[in-house]
Amino acid sequence: MAGGKKSQKEFKKIQKMKESQDKIQNKIRKVKNDKKTQVLSAFITFEDKAQRDAVYAYYQRSPFTRCCFAICCCGFSDDPNSFAGSYLSVHDAPDPSSIKWTNMDAGNFEKTLRRLVSWMITIALWAASKMIFRRYLNSKRFCLYGIRKKSTGRYSSASST
Repeated sequence: MAGGKKSQKEFKKIQKMKESQDKIQNKIRKVKNDKKTQVLSAFITFEDKAQRDAVYAYYQRSPFTRCCFAICCCGFSDDPNSFAGSYLSVHDAPDPSSIKWTNMDAGNFEKTLRRLVSWMITIALWAASKMIFRRYLNSKRFCLYGIRKKSTGRYSSASST
């Protein structure tokens, strides 16, 4: 009987451990699926230039390969250059003083959207300034090289008026 009670206690301990393991696995899944915890970029340093060159050679792919990956990434699921459904790209790191560290967590979609909005605002400001300048040129108060537009629509020299 003592052996039976002991085995029941062990069995209950194992059950509790499995339940806590399941809870931990659920938490891990939640963290993995959370957009805030996903890796967007990384900075890696190397001991010497040979290591850096080896990594560059390994991760550099032709435009054709990148295009194929973009069209059908499912064919590259076993490719070591893919990570979490995205294609890894390797570039020289910029100077640390020029990095906007607060923007490092922005994804590609957000960065593209920001650039698009920035370009739209730039074009709108350019068009508005061009319209204002044209109105100024066409106004009666503007005098270019001493020539003014008369109310009749003809031009005359500013010195003859």
